[in-house]
Amino acid sequence: RVLRDAAKGPVRGGLGSRIVLPVFFTLEGSRASLQAGRPGEAIGQFLAALVLNALIVILLFDLPLGQIWPVLLIISGFSLLVWRRGWAV
Repeated sequence: RVLRDAAKGPVRGGLGSRIVLPVFFTLEGSRASLQAGRPGEAIGQFLAALVLNALIVILLFDLPLGQIWPVLLIISGFSLLVWRRGWAV
């Protein structure tokens, strides 16, 4: 309910920053991994941030999660594979 109210008007009480904060930390970890020479780990973290961002958009705008969840599951599984194996691009 809070997320639906937030989509209708301005976000109050810092809700927007609390929702997006994990995405920023994940992207920062991705940047640090890329600079440290670990491209596989960086891609995995970037894909995880992409999935988190997609979930935020779905929840904020009340999109049909039932139709989108298979795509999110595939992206998150792929990011886990990339992160675990450390595939270089």
